Amino acid sequence: MEKKSLFRFIVTVLILIQCFIFLTYSVVNNGVDRLDQYVIDIVKPFETDFLTTVMKVFSYIGNTMPVIIISLILLMIIYKIYKSGMKLFYLSLCWSVLQP
Repeated sequence: MEKKSLFRFIVTVLILIQCFIFLTYSVVNNGVDRLDQYVIDIVKPFETDFLTTVMKVFSYIGNTMPVIIISLILLMIIYKIYKSGMKLFYLSLCWSVLQP
């Protein structure tokens, strides 16, 4: 790995760790309650039957089996694009860092 790439990787990891710590601190100290209410107040005027149906579709997609199927399809597409082993290795390394 080049020094520049390694530096970017380390900086990215440190920023993600800071975000995780901040979010954890906010959840523990009930700091996100105000944010939840703020978002609810913004979204509430736009509530319609159509929007509710669309959100139910997104909720279904977020269930276990659709996530597994979509992940496998994306994995096959990514493998076809990045046939080179090293490119695929670096992509999987970066992806594993970004996953919660």
